[in-house]
Amino acid sequence: KACLEGLENLLNTYASDHRVPMAENEIIMRIYQMGGFPIIEGLQNHQDNTIYQITSRIIDNHFETVPS
Repeated sequence: KACLEGLENLLNTYASDHRVPMAENEIIMRIYQMGGFPIIEGLQNHQDNTIYQITSRIIDNHFETVPS
């Protein structure tokens, strides 16, 4: 839970400081490159509702479309 909250805070801070499209967001692109998106996406099926809520917010707010 703490790691997801930290990731969400990092993404929120980067987004507010840099105001770039998702395709130009260095953190999001690194997450995709390192295979992190499927892990985040998979956590939406976690039995802990808090984990589901955090991962859903992360995906909804920062990963609106998958880059090609």
